Amino acid sequence: MGKNTLYITFDGLSDPLGQSQILPYVCGLASKGYHINILSCEKTDRLEKEKEGILKKISELPIHWQCIMYLEEGSAYSRFLYVQRLQALAKAMIAEKNICLIHCRSYIASLVGLNLKINHNIPFVFDMRGFWADERLDGNI
Repeated sequence: MGKNTLYITFDGLSDPLGQSQILPYVCGLASKGYHINILSCEKTDRLEKEKEGILKKISELPIHWQCIMYLEEGSAYSRFLYVQRLQALAKAMIAEKNICLIHCRSYIASLVGLNLKINHNIPFVFDMRGFWADERLDGNI
């Protein structure tokens, strides 16, 4: 049995980024024997369209996927509540799955990962593809 990794992403596996980058990445690792436990934030409409295909892609691999439902509109407080929900699910996975590495994609997910590293002494990887402030400027946001 391979070592268990917890992969936390604020992006959904049903999002375009999840389909083009996250799923191929975790499926590639899982096909090499790594056990991946994914926590993602999914948008209802996209999940309805993509869930069956996602489950088919991961069905033969050592991947366990859990998600929370995410609404794009919301306040800083709603983001805080998402972090709390991810934190609770992650703690349960750590207790159940003998997690030995936490890999987070996105700044918000990294809040969960860093907290778990500090409180559970589990190695933590923060996957940053771009600097948030630069991406916001480049996108005129």
